[in-house]
Amino acid sequence: MPKPAYFIFDARIHDRDAMQPYMQGVESTYHAFGGQLLVLGGQLEVVEGDEPLGNLVILQFPDREVAGGWYASDEYQALLPFRLAGSRSNAWLVSGIEPTTAPR
Repeated sequence: MPKPAYFIFDARIHDRDAMQPYMQGVESTYHAFGGQLLVLGGQLEVVEGDEPLGNLVILQFPDREVAGGWYASDEYQALLPFRLAGSRSNAWLVSGIEPTTAPR
């Protein structure tokens, strides 16, 4: 069974107008690759270390290859300049663990 993969974004939006095309179009791009939104902002409590730049976004994909394909896709790359223009962000691609049906 493939291991899921996650794109984690930490973004501080400084220009909402510049971000509008990105925010309006990004959902259809990750859905086309089987991506699922798991976290969009929300209440965050720093328990250890430094606080993030801004809002956290976590997208789940079926596997790392599909996740990388989404990020490299023409559709996402067309939107990316709007995110970069309207925010300061960090992004990470993280491999998950193999799902199991057995209790731990």
